Amino acid sequence: MKIIHLNLKRECVLVELPREITHFEYGCGSDGIYLQWHDGQIDEFEGCIGEHGQIKLSENSRDSFKRLGKFTDLKRIDFEGLVHEEYWFPINGFKDYNPKSVKEKYLYLTPKDSFVSAIKAEGWYTENPLPDPELTMMQGDGYVYYGASHEDFDQYARMEEKVINLSNCYLFVKL
Repeated sequence: MKIIHLNLKRECVLVELPREITHFEYGCGSDGIYLQWHDGQIDEFEGCIGEHGQIKLSENSRDSFKRLGKFTDLKRIDFEGLVHEEYWFPINGFKDYNPKSVKEKYLYLTPKDSFVSAIKAEGWYTENPLPDPELTMMQGDGYVYYGASHEDFDQYARMEEKVINLSNCYLFVKL
């Protein structure tokens, strides 16, 4: 479970839930707004619902959020009101939020690409930039070895913590 707060044209919260989650709802406590979820299954052995949990959307219990939907199902129009438009004569486009992109500022043609640049600007990745250590080949002594060092596995695992799977994400907008 991962959560990203983005302050763009509108305040957004992107939440990655486990793939099997089918039911979730809002909960309000004195210390904030929560997204509560479960997989809809009953674990009879433990006498409770199966996979379940909650994640805090906001510290303020007076905040209100609207669920836009699953990230991969959202259309261009859903993203247009969330990101800033920019005009570079003669082209209209959408802002590049990632300051590390390129030497010059970049302009996106779709608001969804602009939104993804905002995710990356917060230090997240949509795929691990490091090669999978299990697929790494090392050559030496005339032999080919498959695998990598413990340090490579640790570095890959640390980087994997900053990878968000957009196909398992839901987007919420603060009202």
